[in-house]
Amino acid sequence: MTDFQALVSAHLNELTPAAYRVASVITDNLGEAVNLTISELAVKAKTSEPTVLRVCRVLGFKGYPQLRLALASEIGRIAGAEEGLGLPETALHPHDSLADVVAKVRFNETRGIDQTLAAADLDNLNTIATVLDGAEKIHLYGVGAGDLVAKDMYYKLFRVGRQAAVYTNPHDALMGAALMGKRDVAMAFSHSGTTVLTLDFITTAQKAALKPLC
Repeated sequence: MTDFQALVSAHLNELTPAAYRVASVITDNLGEAVNLTISELAVKAKTSEPTVLRVCRVLGFKGYPQLRLALASEIGRIAGAEEGLGLPETALHPHDSLADVVAKVRFNETRGIDQTLAAADLDNLNTIATVLDGAEKIHLYGVGAGDLVAKDMYYKLFRVGRQAAVYTNPHDALMGAALMGKRDVAMAFSHSGTTVLTLDFITTAQKAALKPLC
């Protein structure tokens, strides 16, 4: 995942369908997108220039020129990283040698960690840690890939002696949320932040006057 893709992912729930098309055109091919005028990008995304400008503002840019500058910098960083690896690119291909696969996986994993650190809000992390530390029991739920993260979190909490429950289906999750104690915490995992079943779990927990973390 590139830095720009990570940025789009972080603001996914703020994008309208038209705005998402604009972001997708860019993330699908950074090299092509950086050379598009705002009019060309709007046409390619089947939307309007004002929508492109709204995407720029949602992603934290003053306007389209600033977004294109960020894309150019991103492309330069990727090219520099690939040159440092001694590889033509970091995407995996069937013809890659084992050494190339190992080098590319290492690069992409390290890049993912760097992106996570760059996007992390330390104040929010501190708040989450404080809430979890004061919880009597931590109830965990996620759908799809979020389910894997919830289970991983459960085992980590178990290893440090914290009481936790992880739910593997939405019915158990809703029942568990409804029966939580006042000092319990509900913790949900969703990449987009818009997964309906996950939001139902959090909503049920909120109705029980609990502390939800999502």
